[in-house]
Amino acid sequence: MSRAILSREEYAPAGLVPLFVALMPPYQLLLRGRRSLEDVAELRGMKIRVPGDTGLRICRALGATGVPIDQADLYIALERGTVDGALQTGASSAAFHLHDVADALTLNARLGSVACVHFINADTFSGLDAHSRAVLREAGRRTSRDMLHRVAALIARDNRRLAENGMALLRLSEAVLAKFAAQDILPARTTAQWRALFDALDIPSAPANTLETLMADPHLQAVGLFRHYDHPSEGPMLELRSPFRAHGVPQADKRPPPRAGEHSAEILSELGLG
Repeated sequence: MSRAILSREEYAPAGLVPLFVALMPPYQLLLRGRRSLEDVAELRGMKIRVPGDTGLRICRALGATGVPIDQADLYIALERGTVDGALQTGASSAAFHLHDVADALTLNARLGSVACVHFINADTFSGLDAHSRAVLREAGRRTSRDMLHRVAALIARDNRRLAENGMALLRLSEAVLAKFAAQDILPARTTAQWRALFDALDIPSAPANTLETLMADPHLQAVGLFRHYDHPSEGPMLELRSPFRAHGVPQADKRPPPRAGEHSAEILSELGLG
């Protein structure tokens, strides 16, 4: 899904303006016991370590079996043959010395990634003058480009390290990549569509709320996390109640924040200075 579609269907309704995005290195296929991959069919029946539920979906689409294993345990799992491979970035493969127990890593499979998007509140942004908005947008574009170059440099560095330690780096053919794409591994969906899919599959999930949508979250409303009250001088206020509860102990609401000097006479009197 392009940035324009995300901005229109996800960010704008949430009152957000994206400034820049940092895309982390993509997940690749780390393989044990093989130094080539000529067809997606070769992955069928393989046990692949996955970092989460999305990885499980990817493996099912490829005909492999996803195995959730903590990153810290992956080295031993590969060494013992508990798994045949992993969805892994080159960075983590190098950092955990997986070149000692695995044989190959794809370079262009691109089986998902993590995007860190940095936003500004739409009302705050629209309240700025035209020059300030232009400066922020240009700074965001430059930051995004800089992050792309930095991530690319990190990928190249880690791949060199893996190759120097004997790992085969596999650039998959266009034919193989086309078969990957045909699996419909990660179709683009809106938040509402993902929630509907996860509910149908009985997969626990929750949306990433904005400040605005957080107030309408059904669970937070049910547990009474928010409290509205009238401040004696500031008018209607909203605060967060403590999320901790003790059975049978009623939760007392705190007094509102004091006004400047409200308790000065009382404190000075207690100190014998009044």
